[in-house]
Amino acid sequence: MRLKLFVSLVILTTFSFAQVNTVYSRFGTGTLIYGTTARSLSFGELGTANYDDDRINLFNPASFGSFNLTRVDFGQVLEASFVSDSKNKNYYAGSYFPGFNMGIPVSHEHGIGIVFGVSKYSDVSYEGSRDGSVTGAGSIVPVNYREEYFYDGGITKIFLGSSYRLPFGLNIGGTADFYMGHYEYNSTVKFFSDGVLNGIFAKEQNFKGFGATFGLITEDLNRFMKIEALDEIRLSAGYSLKATLKGDYSSYTVNNFGFQDTTLKGDMESSIPSRFFAGFSIKFNPRTKIFADYLTQSWTDYYMTNQGTQSLTNTFKVSAGFEYNPNSKSNTFEQNLSYRLGLSYEKLPYLLSGESSYRMSAGIGISFPLSPANYIDLGLQYSFNSSNAANVIKDNTINFVIGLSIGELWFLRTDY
Repeated sequence: MRLKLFVSLVILTTFSFAQVNTVYSRFGTGTLIYGTTARSLSFGELGTANYDDDRINLFNPASFGSFNLTRVDFGQVLEASFVSDSKNKNYYAGSYFPGFNMGIPVSHEHGIGIVFGVSKYSDVSYEGSRDGSVTGAGSIVPVNYREEYFYDGGITKIFLGSSYRLPFGLNIGGTADFYMGHYEYNSTVKFFSDGVLNGIFAKEQNFKGFGATFGLITEDLNRFMKIEALDEIRLSAGYSLKATLKGDYSSYTVNNFGFQDTTLKGDMESSIPSRFFAGFSIKFNPRTKIFADYLTQSWTDYYMTNQGTQSLTNTFKVSAGFEYNPNSKSNTFEQNLSYRLGLSYEKLPYLLSGESSYRMSAGIGISFPLSPANYIDLGLQYSFNSSNAANVIKDNTINFVIGLSIGELWFLRTDY
């Protein structure tokens, strides 16, 4: 059974087809992606205070010294969206590769580890159409037409980071982040009349830039508090610096004969606003853990040249999670499943008619142990948006994630 799941995962991650996101992903940098692994997606997506010896906490670089073995994580997301407004309903489905990461332990005693990874930071992917008519132009212009449009792209983050434990037990860490962005917008006007040329308008944007993230995680505070009912207490905090991205853009039109005419091109500049996060993790025993987190990001500082003014607002995200791992700290290997669940509530970065928008999500997940250090992770998340704005487009989304976490002993340090 586990071999079949492993083979299916490897095959699945070699394919990726178009993801269709909410139409509101055209605002800012797109839909923000917090959970890039099956494990994180199912427990609220953050978990910034997690300090586990068998997993990598990607959100907080201060945790990079926690794992004992060289680890590699990757997976695939399958997404289904049910979209509706006051008049219409539709269904979209797609898939995307959220990224991969590799962590190498250097010194568990001093909390030193190195992690490299590639992950999706945001995603834009929607399509639609609308019908219209031209009036007052005489008989030489066709009356009815249909406009079809799509917007695709997003931002990918490549990062390299490390961590260190200070003499008094505080774990600190940081990553150097490289962002790459690409957006493509295409609008086609089709006239319902023979002998009339259809029109295509397209726009492309490419940009890149550097940023950085810093974090800290306390040592086990229960060593000082000595609460008998608890096994471990940790606090976390971190900050991502504002990143400036530079690149170029071009706009062009295409007619029915395939002739392309560039109408505008030049340099562009954009930004990714700074981000702050904090959280805590509590272990009741080596197998049972709860955690909660808070994140905020100042999207009012976002800008992009050659783009119209957008109504953005500062965001926040609150999440809570639970995890039960019967194999944790066990001296013998047993093929027992581990379980996770989580909830999150976030304020989205865009305003609709001056009103804020929110998203609620709930997730569950399980892990199949292939060996004491290798897991197949499955995660399921349901989310929906809400707003007081009139005629809001409602989006109910189901994400299914399958991932593989591999741990191997690549380096062995010996003392002579």
